[in-house]
Amino acid sequence: KVITGKWDIADIASNTFDLEGKSIGTVAAGRIGYRVLQRLKPFNVDLHYTDYNRLSPEQEKELGATYHETVEDMVGHCDIITINCPLHPQTEHMFNTALLNKCKKGAYIVNTARGKIMVAEDLAAACESGQIRGYGG
Repeated sequence: KVITGKWDIADIASNTFDLEGKSIGTVAAGRIGYRVLQRLKPFNVDLHYTDYNRLSPEQEKELGATYHETVEDMVGHCDIITINCPLHPQTEHMFNTALLNKCKKGAYIVNTARGKIMVAEDLAAACESGQIRGYGG
């Protein structure tokens, strides 16, 4: 934009999204998900997680993280959902229309796991409708 002479700071700033003050949840808080939570903590965010193994009370306190027994319960609280779980029969196509509709309207999803955790057509429809604001995977 600078090179073409189209530098417009107001236009650029209108599309920014600060993490500070946002609610961020991770699907799985194992080796990778836990490190994601650790790295997000300094951004002054409200952390959430779901996993079949709950973190220790000390870890939850250190992170200030809220545990949710199910992903269905967690997603409605989150402005950003990061997926860090392995692909297996219970997670394949986990993010389908039913789950996407339980997400907070306008949430972002960052899938650092496997594509098959999403139902691509359902995700596309959720993005087109505005239910999901953006997806990175």
